[in-house]
Amino acid sequence: MDDPAPLREEWERKNVLPTLDTLYDEIWVYGQSDIHDPLAELGMPQSIADKTLYTGYLRRDLPKAQRPTENFAFSDDPFILVTPGGGGATA
Repeated sequence: MDDPAPLREEWERKNVLPTLDTLYDEIWVYGQSDIHDPLAELGMPQSIADKTLYTGYLRRDLPKAQRPTENFAFSDDPFILVTPGGGGATA
């Protein structure tokens, strides 16, 4: 599925590029484009390429988090929920 040709066909069938272009402000790609650019061979329009950000890699030596002294509760302020994919692809 990660080969450019079948992925490009699937994205055309599912109308992905117009959706990326109109509904997303930013597109985050986990990794570094100078090591591997998974979008390079997909024929992305410049408008999508301009909003694509490569996140780099996560550090493994993060300090241990401090436990909160009271129960964590959501405030009424807006927030962003980010969920990473599971790494699998289906057609």
